[in-house]
Amino acid sequence: MVSLFGGIISAIVTGIFVTPDDFSVILAIIAFTAGSMLGMVFNWAPAPPKSKTHHIIYEPEDDDAFDREIEEALKSEYD
Repeated sequence: MVSLFGGIISAIVTGIFVTPDDFSVILAIIAFTAGSMLGMVFNWAPAPPKSKTHHIIYEPEDDDAFDREIEEALKSEYD
């Protein structure tokens, strides 16, 4: 949609200097689309990797170890 509007706007702007015909408007739309696609290809960046999630297993006899694991997991999330 952006390419269509961009091509039409560029055809209107160049229409000030040169009388546009159907071919030049279609060519402007195609050129604008190709430029947009080329820009997207050159600026493509992969998604950042997901961070490692922490799994904590609670065992009732290890209250101190459980608390330490909770603190470590929360500390790494907010650092």
